Amino acid sequence: LADDANPRDNRFSVTYDNTRLVNVSGELTYHAGDRLNLIGKGNYYLYKPSTLQRPYHRPDFDMTLSGIYNLRSKIIVRADLFIFGKQFARRPVMQDTVLTFQPQLISGWFDANLEVEYRYSKMMSFFVRFNNIANQRYYRWDRYASQRLNVMIGLTFVPF
Repeated sequence: LADDANPRDNRFSVTYDNTRLVNVSGELTYHAGDRLNLIGKGNYYLYKPSTLQRPYHRPDFDMTLSGIYNLRSKIIVRADLFIFGKQFARRPVMQDTVLTFQPQLISGWFDANLEVEYRYSKMMSFFVRFNNIANQRYYRWDRYASQRLNVMIGLTFVPF
């Protein structure tokens, strides 16, 4: 939870509660030889907190869809789609001169990523990764926007 006593809102504090959790999860995988892998997995959560009004910063569901294509073991293309359901944050509200907290709904969001890797040899490869290719501004945490489109270029070296 955001540390509401901090005027800059740049810290989190921990709030504990005894919570009962029911989690239903599943995964489907399809392999077409060594070339194509498709993976879909998801979770549904049902939280019952003892003292808090809501399970803060916990989505009601999440899903991941991934595809990996291997072209002759030289070029690997990977695409991922992450989907998160709505969740609640604890928002400070000033009523008269008393600070209270109210649940604030944070909308669900998705994030799509794409990566291309070139395997130069068994020891070395190069890659470029595009994260959040839809350039979405979503809030995984209350009042903390995610990074929009970002690109990572790298080199992987694995000695024998």
